[in-house]
Amino acid sequence: MELTELPGLGPKRMLQLEQAGITTPEDLVLFFPRKYLDFTSPVPLAQLTDGQEACVQVRVVSAPWEMRKGGRHILRVTVEDASARASAVWFNQPYLKARLLSGQWLLLSARVRKQRGQLQLTSPIIAQDEGGGLQPVYPTIEGIPGRLLRQWVTVVLDKLPPAEDPLPARIIGRSSLMPRAKAIRTLHQPENAQALAAARRRMAFEELLLFQVAVRSLKAGRQGKVAPAIAFDADKRKAFWRAFPFEPTGAQQRAASEILEDMAKAQPMARLLQGDVGSGKTAVAAIAMEACIQAGYQAALMAPTEILANQHVRSLQGMMGPQARIGLLTSALTASEKKQAYECIKTGQWNVVVGTHALIQQGVRFQRLGLVVADEQHRFGVRQRQALQDKSQGAHMLVMSATPIPRSMALVLYGDLQISILDEMPPGRTPVKTYVVPPHKHDGMYGFIKTQVAKDRQAYVVCPLVEESDKLDVASAEEVYEAIRTGPLRGLSVGLLHGRMSGADKAAAMQNFASGKTQVLVCTTVVEVGVNVPNATVMAVEDATRFGLAQLHQLRGRVGRGRHESFCFLSCETPEGSQRLQLLAREQDGFKIAEADLAMRGPGEFLGDRQSGLADGQLASLAQDVRLLEETRRVLERVSGGGWEEEYALLQRAARERYRLRLEAAGIH
Repeated sequence: MELTELPGLGPKRMLQLEQAGITTPEDLVLFFPRKYLDFTSPVPLAQLTDGQEACVQVRVVSAPWEMRKGGRHILRVTVEDASARASAVWFNQPYLKARLLSGQWLLLSARVRKQRGQLQLTSPIIAQDEGGGLQPVYPTIEGIPGRLLRQWVTVVLDKLPPAEDPLPARIIGRSSLMPRAKAIRTLHQPENAQALAAARRRMAFEELLLFQVAVRSLKAGRQGKVAPAIAFDADKRKAFWRAFPFEPTGAQQRAASEILEDMAKAQPMARLLQGDVGSGKTAVAAIAMEACIQAGYQAALMAPTEILANQHVRSLQGMMGPQARIGLLTSALTASEKKQAYECIKTGQWNVVVGTHALIQQGVRFQRLGLVVADEQHRFGVRQRQALQDKSQGAHMLVMSATPIPRSMALVLYGDLQISILDEMPPGRTPVKTYVVPPHKHDGMYGFIKTQVAKDRQAYVVCPLVEESDKLDVASAEEVYEAIRTGPLRGLSVGLLHGRMSGADKAAAMQNFASGKTQVLVCTTVVEVGVNVPNATVMAVEDATRFGLAQLHQLRGRVGRGRHESFCFLSCETPEGSQRLQLLAREQDGFKIAEADLAMRGPGEFLGDRQSGLADGQLASLAQDVRLLEETRRVLERVSGGGWEEEYALLQRAARERYRLRLEAAGIH
């Protein structure tokens, strides 16, 4: 069949599907739900906890009340069951008013918020609209209602013959996996929770296994390539560290040795440098770049933002020797400045080039590129890193990450890379004092911020994504911004930073904060990873239970970067949430926190789409069981170890097809 045979699919909707990556019926059935609404087991209102998504059966006890705020229509009613009362709130759905009749019983699925003891059901979905049981919720495609998407998927499932299974029958049998065709149908139309779990396991198993086969191809593809053998002997290393502005840690010296030994070989290095916030990754990159330029080659460092690129230039100028001629290339340069920068890079006048994505533009030509460093590697895809590496005859590659990932997961996600870990903090970095703030101490948190600002310090206030929508994210940040600017922090200079601002406005907001012009910055998690504002001593996180522990630890790392004592406050409404957050109050080690986060939430939530490495998001959304990481690794070791040649060849073909574009981007065909 063709997609055009689907009812209600015209040219405009076809274009919207294509923009979501759906061009064939097969693409449509592999467009899996992001979550499921469980209408099978209503929970009494009195048992709900903050942040929980739950099904409730309630009676409407008030006439709908509506208002407009910030361009949004808000509809609110009071509902109750035998155990408690709550308010239910809908945004921009005025047509529901006629249906919310006093005395009517409703089956709702909603996210729960508890604010000062009051229950709120945010944007509930009414079961009568959706049917009962487990209902799929698909990733949003603008202009296509979820109900229509479900209808189309049903049509395709009924008409499309099942595709060939990419997993060999021997593996399916040995690992007790659901057949692929059945798993795909179950993911769209689950009969019950048990069948859904089995279907997810099957597709996650397939994704993880083929992903690891593709990663092996990346690693094998590098073995035949040649890179400059850059020697930096022990005497040079000692001289570099002696001239360094501070004493390196043992972990920094160990990681530097691993990197320099790789660079001394005539094949391209591919190494991941992992280190907690403030562990000194840039210093390790600096010695690798120093080795590169002393051998007569150029080094390039790619950062995800202009602010971070500028910061790297300043850091490297203080760390590297007199031979380093450091230049900056970003999209903010004028046409004449860019032309001059291109010339400095092409002629080798700049032997250390720091920049953003501007480094991979076509006009950039290096004279003799020997080392590529990518900072915050999860912000760059394989293709972007490879595009920079391709500007050489075979440069070494070092990618850095401040996101602590447990080793079991790192071996799967970055199996094509050698891993160096900085597990030691430089002296002088004092731990950030961390406190969980219950509702009755919330006002005191802002009082403390005022006292810090009175001492000429600065503070971040981070707001969560209340719903899976950028618009509501903005509303959350703007509402907090307005509330504190006119309330507890009245008279202070308060700034705002969120994801829907233009690039220039974001840069200006961050620059105002970095320069001290803004005293308190209200922001979403768009607050730049790695940005260094040493004068910021307070990180206050609203509704902290809505973040993962590893993410909160990353946010906490934005403070404690100067000589002043620093503090992190995690606002929390419930005792259950408080118990989980107490781990951060006790623990400063990002890797231990990441292990706990992984154990509690599974790799699907832990990773998120951006951090899924070579994978395309299906891995991140479907891999729910940490044990599956280990299981698929063991299966791959067995299959690639001999006696399974036919099965391994099938897996290699399937992996090449699944990850063809990513492998080709890395030069593997």
